[in-house]
Amino acid sequence: FGSSTQGKVMLECCAGICGGGRPRGPLPVLEPTVRKPVVRFDGRDSCDTVEEITSNFGYRCAPPGSEPVALVSEDFCKNPTRLLALIPTGGASLGTWDAGPGVLAQVLAWAEANYYAVVLFSGRAMQENPANTWDSVTKASPSRYLTVLALRGAIPLLTAALSPVNPLLYSRLRTVCEIWEDDMGGPADYLDRGLPADLLQQLSTAVVSVPVTWASFEPYAMCQCLFGLLVDREEKFQKAQAKKYDNLTGMKENDLPGFKRLTMDQRVGRLDRDRRTDELSRVMKQNEQAMHDGLGYDDEPGVD
Repeated sequence: FGSSTQGKVMLECCAGICGGGRPRGPLPVLEPTVRKPVVRFDGRDSCDTVEEITSNFGYRCAPPGSEPVALVSEDFCKNPTRLLALIPTGGASLGTWDAGPGVLAQVLAWAEANYYAVVLFSGRAMQENPANTWDSVTKASPSRYLTVLALRGAIPLLTAALSPVNPLLYSRLRTVCEIWEDDMGGPADYLDRGLPADLLQQLSTAVVSVPVTWASFEPYAMCQCLFGLLVDREEKFQKAQAKKYDNLTGMKENDLPGFKRLTMDQRVGRLDRDRRTDELSRVMKQNEQAMHDGLGYDDEPGVD
């Protein structure tokens, strides 16, 4: 290797790759940033009709081979990271998201600049058959982080779409913004109306109202504030995930491949343990309870 020091560093690196030791220091956390879109001077930024959205932004109708109930971006089926779902008010036609003059065009531009795949639902289709409309489109997206922007009064369409499905299918739902409300804060009252417990818990930490004062901003400035809020939410979520992973690697009673291996006798001796109260179960319950109680992503408890 040229020197004993270089050889030692190389061996330590190889040992880390093979899982021979725990990484030193805190786990790295990806820091999201807000990227501003490129200003277009060709005049092709209008999106008042379906034809303009498809020609100016490259969107297409979905699902393919049937009556369209949504418009999706070109990377909708390929983007594995972020998905932005736009839900208009009930009864709105396809291609409509009336948050104010020029707002939709800016939202689509900012979403593209920040690597979001986008789906714009038809309000009429969501009102007539919410569950089938939602599932027929979103099942084609591999994105693991879902954000919903719902116009005022449209969140009931979202809850109607998610109520019948398995909780695993909406576990990637992380942020739901209702536009426009008077303040930002806890879940709205209508979230308590007979929703499944799993869905209610998911929404209680995901729903955030956007200040109504943002509606008076120019569309560009409004989107800068909005996507700044989304980045802040995603950053907190990523830090929480890193903490959860760090908590798991710090467990003392379980077999952790790459960090700590139990002997065969230890594994056999733990086969009859109560999995409802063992160390792994306690860690998971602590993390879930912290998020549910609104303690904040930065205050999740670790392992005792």
